[in-house]
Amino acid sequence: MTSQTLREARKYEEASEKMISGEERPAFHLTPRTGWMNDPNGFSWYGGKYHLFYQYNPYDSQWGPMHWGHAVSRDMLHWEYVPAALAFGSARQTAVTARYRPNALPWGTAQTM
Repeated sequence: MTSQTLREARKYEEASEKMISGEERPAFHLTPRTGWMNDPNGFSWYGGKYHLFYQYNPYDSQWGPMHWGHAVSRDMLHWEYVPAALAFGSARQTAVTARYRPNALPWGTAQTM
């Protein structure tokens, strides 16, 4: 099930990336579809392609509500954007965040977990 927040982010990505020409993107560096990229976190090989997941804010050119972008490549030079994997505030994103940040859960703290 896809959250409303994720559906809205994917729609925004699709519309906004059309406003960025290929000449405006670096030739040898992955940039997000639109907005601000934090850091790449999930680099993997699956199904004959490289996959890169990264934290980013699709709505602005600075830090903000973190989403997880996703891009795939066969050669690590030419990347294809795929829809956002997770959106800020979605149940799945909250679960992922809680797993890596002990204080993210309302019933626990680093000292009690």
